[in-house]
Amino acid sequence: IAVDNLGRIIVTIGYQVFVLSPSGNVKLKFGDKGQGPQQFSSSLRVTVNSSNQIIISDWHNHNLKIFDPAGRHLFRCGSRGSGPGQLESPCCVITDSEDNIMVADYGNHRVPLFSRDGTFIRHVLTREEHGLKHPWGLMLTHEGQLVVSYSHAIMFFLIDETQ
Repeated sequence: IAVDNLGRIIVTIGYQVFVLSPSGNVKLKFGDKGQGPQQFSSSLRVTVNSSNQIIISDWHNHNLKIFDPAGRHLFRCGSRGSGPGQLESPCCVITDSEDNIMVADYGNHRVPLFSRDGTFIRHVLTREEHGLKHPWGLMLTHEGQLVVSYSHAIMFFLIDETQ
């Protein structure tokens, strides 16, 4: 569940995305089952950026899909795999103050960082360097710490923005 700067509530149910008014009325609904630009699997997470773009992590399709506030598909980032910019069962997705996108890459045991246009930047956290195993949830504190829930634990990491 996410709330954009317009006060709209964005939720995912099954393989669909619903945009609700603050009072709960459905303003927009999009998505269908499948692998195309407007299609999803049944395990989705959502966030929004400062431009009210809707960012969906799609667990079974192994990617992120970005939509404008009207629900029009803009682009996709990530594909199934373990290389740079590839994802294996992405779950929680968030944005930072620059609208960069971070995703809990559950299957690859890492947190990749993508630019607001979907370009892979780097891996912020990895299993090898940080002992991360199956990250599930992400949150950025106001102080710039990345909070990660995984494997029955919660850890705090200070992110180096200069890398």
